[in-house]
Amino acid sequence: MPVWPPHKIFLVVGFDGSFWVDHNFPFGLTTAGGVQGHVADATVDILHAMDIAPIKKWVDDHAMFRFPVAGGVLGPDGSISSYEYLFDLLSIFDATRPLGIPWHPDKCTDFNTIFTYLGFLWDLVERSVSLPEAKRLKYLAKLDSILSSLSKSPFLSFKDVLSIHSTLSHVAFVIPHGRAFLSNLSRFTSLFPREARFARRKPPPSVISDLKWWREVLSNAPPARILTPRGPPQDIDLWVDASTDWGIGITLGNRWNAWRTTNNWKCEGRDIGWLEAIAIELAVITLQVAGWRDRSVLIHSDNQGVIGAFKHG
Repeated sequence: MPVWPPHKIFLVVGFDGSFWVDHNFPFGLTTAGGVQGHVADATVDILHAMDIAPIKKWVDDHAMFRFPVAGGVLGPDGSISSYEYLFDLLSIFDATRPLGIPWHPDKCTDFNTIFTYLGFLWDLVERSVSLPEAKRLKYLAKLDSILSSLSKSPFLSFKDVLSIHSTLSHVAFVIPHGRAFLSNLSRFTSLFPREARFARRKPPPSVISDLKWWREVLSNAPPARILTPRGPPQDIDLWVDASTDWGIGITLGNRWNAWRTTNNWKCEGRDIGWLEAIAIELAVITLQVAGWRDRSVLIHSDNQGVIGAFKHG
């Protein structure tokens, strides 16, 4: 994005007696936020005007879709005629060539039911999203590097903490239950005061254990996340409750189960909230054993703290 000549005086870097003048906006320049997005938005508008649609876009990452307009007819011999479309990848290149749009030579792939977008692998047939293998190995190496540095020095920089937190927040879209292993890291980032962002701090054991959990999860390819809508929550008459004097009980219709607590369960900060959370966990395990998958189920509990915690993942 060319810089208006009178503004070039504000983009000068001096070093060792020499000066560098930026003639194009450097990527990420705070005072030019969104300038690349404006051009990308205009490109999408132009493609839409050429009946190349629909298009999903985030900053400079595009996913273009097309639908057959003919073909797919069953012939007398049992064969199916090829589908016909209004446009293909070459027609997109031809339409944008006069604009000088520099499409990435490696990241541009032809139309398919499986494609990469925003760093994820999307499968339209299976209606799922997963983590590409190259990304998994990259993020695993990042975790290994941080955990290895902690074995040598018990301190982390704000930059490293923010970087790994951003990475894992991204991955949590594919691994939703991983959100529960991000809260300690989020709290740790808040411990770095703005005036001391270059200082290094010692992470608490909870952060280290969560990072190890993520490393274990990413050591193998995690399963794809199914995107099929689960429908409205189903009330199957499932109730849970806990008592500090007795233990945990659940009822499912006309069936029930109960577990007595041990005498020393009140340790390591455990209280009624912990016990009520375990009650929900046992209910979820009961549903899992019963064959429930990818559905929304209503669980009745009377502990607002636990209910809120589960709503936040």
